[in-house]
This record gives sequence, C-alpha cells and structure tokens, in this order.
Amino acid sequence: LLRFAGRFEYAIMVDPGVNEEWMIPKMTIQNYVENAVNHGLKEREQGGRLEVTIRLEEKTICIEITDNGLGRAKAAERGSESTGLGMGLMNQYFSLLNTYNSVKIRQEVEDLYHPDGKPAGTRVRVEVPVQINYNIAKYV
Repeated sequence: LLRFAGRFEYAIMVDPGVNEEWMIPKMTIQNYVENAVNHGLKEREQGGRLEVTIRLEEKTICIEITDNGLGRAKAAERGSESTGLGMGLMNQYFSLLNTYNSVKIRQEVEDLYHPDGKPAGTRVRVEVPVQINYNIAKYV
C-alpha cells in the first residue's frame, strides 16, 4: 500500500456471524486483492476504493472483493501485465478441493458498470462451505 499512498482507500468488513477460526483456502483473499490493486486501482490517481467483505450466508462463508478500478475490459485494452496465473491457480486449487467435497467452493467475477455503461470496477465473490474438508491427503 505504500507505493499507492493516497491513491485509494480500503475497508475490511467482517460480519459478526463469522467465526474467525474458520478456515478458507490459502491465498484466496490475497490473490484477489492483489489483482484489484495491480490491475484495477493502479491507474487511478485518487478516489480509488477497495472493499473486502466477509459474511456468513447460511452455512457458507461469502467473501467479496470489490474495487472501483478500470474493470477487466479496460485493463485488457491498456495492455495489463496480467498473466492470469493467479486466477488459474485459484481455479485449480478450488477444483481440487471440490473433487473431495460434496459441497463445493464457488467463485464468480463480475464486471461493474456505471449507469452510462462505462466500467466501474470489478467484484469477485467466493463462497466457501463452513464444513469444507481440507485434508485431501487421505484421498490421494
């Protein structure tokens, strides 16, 4: 955050219903926050906003990472330096965990738009079952 000092603000909101001892897949939040900063917010000189919200919805931990950056299409137009490796790794990781669990991790990436149709940022939503089994070693 030091190299972006003053260019954006952030908020991390954890719903009181979330038990902070619950586990989520490694690097989930870090990967999506890094993408938001490096590909969405880095072009903004000021007024950037990054929000991480974690809440419980029934038996699912819902994590949303939202930014008001360029949006994916505009970042791609500008020649974003993204390799897609982080997203690819998360997809593989979630797929592996889903193979050994009946209730699946779900993720979606949503492009946000202003009412006039201009890009307004990106929202990533990851849903992780509270009771997910991370001990896949016994299956392999």
